[in-house]
Amino acid sequence: MSGVVNSFKMKCLSVKQINQYKQDGFLLVKNVFPRSICNAYKKLLMKEIKKGKKIWEKHNNKKIKHNANKIADIPRGINEGILQDIAHRNSKFMKLVKSTRLKILIGQIFGKNVKSYRLYLSTSVFKSKDVLSKTEYHQDMPFWKGKSNKFSAWISLNKVTKKSGSMCYIPGSHKKKIRKYVKIKGYGHKQKSFFKCENVDPSKRVIVETEIGDVIIHHTKIIHGSEENILKKDRFALVFTYQPGTDTSHHRNGPAVLIKKSKLLNNYI
Repeated sequence: MSGVVNSFKMKCLSVKQINQYKQDGFLLVKNVFPRSICNAYKKLLMKEIKKGKKIWEKHNNKKIKHNANKIADIPRGINEGILQDIAHRNSKFMKLVKSTRLKILIGQIFGKNVKSYRLYLSTSVFKSKDVLSKTEYHQDMPFWKGKSNKFSAWISLNKVTKKSGSMCYIPGSHKKKIRKYVKIKGYGHKQKSFFKCENVDPSKRVIVETEIGDVIIHHTKIIHGSEENILKKDRFALVFTYQPGTDTSHHRNGPAVLIKKSKLLNNYI
């Protein structure tokens, strides 16, 4: 299947795999994290989601406006399956952002000329019995700052199938111009607006099912979405977006966190 790779040894992507990412705009990397680590982070994430819902309810009842540019502000998307700035809410997630496993993986994608990295964004996207909706096809870059030299690492904390809300991509769409958008009203669990790309042919999508510990790397301009969670099962994922250290843009106020290159990376690039 296009964009799907079946091996990840500690930890070296082949030239073929890297070229496949460049061609398709996404890449499934199997078995990046062991089940034990994923289960621990899933439990931690569930606590953060529960905490986030309490914060949202408290502030929503008081009708306090959130600050969209403030790091780890009121979790405004918590009822739609989004907990933004997860790495700034809990230092254990920031530790994962900077883990050797991810630094070697992202370093291979960026290449040897990129000497350091920055965390542009960290979030959790999740589905559950209360969050079922599919995510419409969109590109990230039109809503982000800085350059399009970014990519996201989508970490699967559950087994995810088409019926439980798997990710899906339009291969090669990252190489084309940014699509025009239309606004959708009443999208998701609550009356939330969303923007989707115009004129996307869903028959061209590649559905990417994952096991616990798999990571999907996808480009900031790739057209992507997710399937509906018709099984009403939990589908927890962490998303960390990286950029070269020379790009200091950040989706909130303040500088993007600098991440040093792993010395072990020299063995792989």
